[in-house]
Amino acid sequence: MIAAILLVLALMLTRFSWSIPVVGDAERALHDRRAYMFAPLVDQDQRIQEIVYDDQVLIDLQKRSPLDRGLLAKALTALDAMGAKAIGIDILFDQPQVEDATLIAALRGMKTPTFVAYANVAGNKSDINFEQQQYLDGFMARLNGSNARPASIQLDDAYGVTRDWPQPGPGAPQILTRAMLEGAHDPAAARFADYRGTIRHRLPATRDAPVYSELRINTLGIPEIAAAAAPLISGRYVLIGGDIVDRDRVTTPFTNITGETIPGLEVHAAMLAQALDGAVRTPLGGATLWAVGLLAVAAASLTSLLEWSLWRVLPFVAAQALMFGGLPFWLEWRGVDTTGTPAVGWALGWITAFTAVAGAARAAGAEQRRFAQGALGKYLPRDVAEQILRDPAKLALHGERRDIYALFTDIEGFTSMCQALSPEEVATILNTYLETMSETVLAHGGTIDKFVGDAVVAFWGAPIARPNDAASALAAA
Repeated sequence: MIAAILLVLALMLTRFSWSIPVVGDAERALHDRRAYMFAPLVDQDQRIQEIVYDDQVLIDLQKRSPLDRGLLAKALTALDAMGAKAIGIDILFDQPQVEDATLIAALRGMKTPTFVAYANVAGNKSDINFEQQQYLDGFMARLNGSNARPASIQLDDAYGVTRDWPQPGPGAPQILTRAMLEGAHDPAAARFADYRGTIRHRLPATRDAPVYSELRINTLGIPEIAAAAAPLISGRYVLIGGDIVDRDRVTTPFTNITGETIPGLEVHAAMLAQALDGAVRTPLGGATLWAVGLLAVAAASLTSLLEWSLWRVLPFVAAQALMFGGLPFWLEWRGVDTTGTPAVGWALGWITAFTAVAGAARAAGAEQRRFAQGALGKYLPRDVAEQILRDPAKLALHGERRDIYALFTDIEGFTSMCQALSPEEVATILNTYLETMSETVLAHGGTIDKFVGDAVVAFWGAPIARPNDAASALAAA
């Protein structure tokens, strides 16, 4: 019963380990390691351009917070003439500034599809309060009828790490990435319309070229630099936001390995690049996960029943460890979304199943051993029975020349006695006689060969010989 419960527990571990405290943390950490190991190494992406407020811009402006909206208005006007596919602004306008009228005028005049960051209390309680949302809603209302529209910048940071594509919260517009693709009429918008998988982050192929090119926003106000920057904008998706050391930093799957966070703007860039690449990452289905879990439990159970030597079992166990331990990494390498793939769960399930079946087999073996020892004890001395159980090879079926000492006993006049007594009386006398004779033979180290009616046949010297077999046989007689 206990073994059956443990086998069920093992199967549950292989299937639901991502939802189990501590075990789930280990699963997520291992997933992040896989994601980093097999992240694509790429040259700088020529489809996306980031326009940033970084720390140097803030130093030059001598204004850290709130970000200068007048500067943003000038940058938008310059960008609108450069032929971008779509512009996304990852900055919340949730509090008034003196430059708001200028910014709204610039946004209303945009010919390029432009999407302005939006958040609400329902989806971002930690980032915006009711009063801020009221102002933001009013700001968006002033853009009605223009090419500037709201888009959600909410990110999914379940368990403190941004791994998955976010979904719009209650009452929120489309997320920024999808809105920009739709605004540019890009086919990728349809492919990723309902995508809920992981974000595919990429790594730079060289240290000299980051994955996404950055331009400081204040350079667009310098005519010479703006003219030189035009080729970096034309035909690209443009993202505008902060890349500031202590603001809007995001923990990604790579943070556990590199120790670095990235600006939220770069997460939106990663999602855009993933959509443009068509990198739809599909996780394993529930039926497949159940099947692999059952396979792990079955493999562990069968392994525990193998009566092989340690050196024969070890390669078999190593092959299973390689298969179940390596499968999640192979799947990640193949582009499968391994979120939910129970790598740690498979290992714990295997160990639990192995322990359960091995324990049950050991208990059953002990019971069989006790039974066999009791059965052999009726015909063999106890120490001889124990030696045979420890080394069954002592009973090998082959001929062997050996001195043995045989004892034959018989009840004189047994036939006549049987005719004179009732069957019940004969059975009582015979049982007492055979029991007494058996005890005597076994007490002197002999082996009972057979009972033939009232005759007892016993011998010494086999299956295990002893130096004093002859004397023991005579003593028993």
